[in-house]
Amino acid sequence: MDRDTLELIRDFTKNQYFYTLDNNLPDPGRLFRESTVITFNGETLVGKDALPDYLASILAKYNWSYSAHTVHVDAHPLADGTILALVNGHRMVNGQNQRFAQTFILVQDGDSYYVAHGIYQDISNDE
Repeated sequence: MDRDTLELIRDFTKNQYFYTLDNNLPDPGRLFRESTVITFNGETLVGKDALPDYLASILAKYNWSYSAHTVHVDAHPLADGTILALVNGHRMVNGQNQRFAQTFILVQDGDSYYVAHGIYQDISNDE
């Protein structure tokens, strides 16, 4: 993958995807489609609004504050023109640092991308 495309993927994950989830849950914008499938810690969510709605309900239920910080992003093109991206990072939940990994299948849409599939998993600090 050329450096420009890798930088676009890094920008998408850090400055669009996680920024939107951290700051603008009611408006996921162009991040998702009705066919988007996300697995979030083992729970499968389908559709454009599924992940933002799910995260908003968790944050409200547990009165959490939340922000994600990516540490490493790697990406590779797949034969069908989509991008496989792996993100490792940490999120702050009520002031506690929790590690996570997220894998994406991204589809290009103009000058940006949307998430076709994603798998998010918290990583225990005990592991």
